[in-house]
Amino acid sequence: MRWYKKEQAAEEKDRWIVALLEKAVGKLIDKLGMDVEFGWTEANYLHVWGFHELKFDTEDIKRKVPMIKRLVELTEKI
Repeated sequence: MRWYKKEQAAEEKDRWIVALLEKAVGKLIDKLGMDVEFGWTEANYLHVWGFHELKFDTEDIKRKVPMIKRLVELTEKI
C-alpha cells in the first residue's frame, strides 16, 4: 500500500491512528531516506512528551524544531 493510500484509509476512519502513521512514515523513509525517520521520531516525541505529558519547556522544544522542519521540507517535495 502506498503512503497516500494510508491517508485515504485515515480519511475513511475520520482520523489517523498510530499504526497508519507508522506505515505511511515507513513508505516515506523508503522514498526519501533516513532524514524522514529522524524528523518523525523528533516530531512524535515532541507530540507525546511536549503535548500529552507536558514535560518539555521552551528550550526542549526549540531543540527539536530543526529536525522537524527538515521533515516538512522533505515531504513538501512529493
